[in-house]
Amino acid sequence: MSEVSLTIGGRNFAVSCAEGEEAHVVGLGQMIDSKVAGMGLALGPNESRNFLFAALLLADDLHERGRELLAAKDDVLSTVEELADLRRRIGPLETECAATRDRLEELASERDALKIAAEQAAHARDAAEGKLAGLEEQHLATGDALQRAQEEARRNAETLQSLQNELDSRNSKVGAMREELDALKAELAAASAGSIQVAAELDDLRAAQQAMLAERDSAREAAEAMEQELDALRNAPPPQPATLAPPQGSLPLVADPDLAPALEKFADLLESCAAKLEGKAANA
Repeated sequence: MSEVSLTIGGRNFAVSCAEGEEAHVVGLGQMIDSKVAGMGLALGPNESRNFLFAALLLADDLHERGRELLAAKDDVLSTVEELADLRRRIGPLETECAATRDRLEELASERDALKIAAEQAAHARDAAEGKLAGLEEQHLATGDALQRAQEEARRNAETLQSLQNELDSRNSKVGAMREELDALKAELAAASAGSIQVAAELDDLRAAQQAMLAERDSAREAAEAMEQELDALRNAPPPQPATLAPPQGSLPLVADPDLAPALEKFADLLESCAAKLEGKAANA
């Protein structure tokens, strides 16, 4: 065991601790001293009350840290739900885009076939017109055949134009769908980055909670040490009329009848804070 000296409220206290825990115990003492100084108080006749106020402030800080941790956890859960919703929305869009691509390929094949048919019809029309020039006077039926060929060519041209319009419309829809899909992917990427950041903040809060739990354990050990010294004081023979110096290496005690109840309340308060922290850690 090692022994460190703590200065709280302008007074020095000797506290025992495990090997290697000296710096940690000194840091805990500095936290309590800062709370006492923040209240504008100094230890004196009301030493136990000032310790109680400092403990209440530390418990309030731990409570606020726990609330921040729960709020961060809610943010992470909300982000996970948003990611799941985005994945559900992207699935049908990808399926629809695949079906649209297949239909576009079919329309492109039909368009190519119609172009070939139109070219063949045009060649046939040209050939018919050439023959018509020489055979018009000899055979009137040739004019009827030419008209039928022209009508067929016209219908083929109209069909080709209709298919071209439909293909353009499909291309426009595909472009809009691709833009919407890109926007959703960007939104998903942003949501994923936000989730990573929130998870990192949550890890930091958890590390802070672990540090506060360690501080709580050290404070509990200090309270137990104070209780042991209080028991020793109770079992000691009555003091002489002259003022006795406190034993070296122990906490200085004030001959105050209210000190023992105040120390017991302080120990109970530390136990209550420890129980609350353990419950919040289990819920997290």
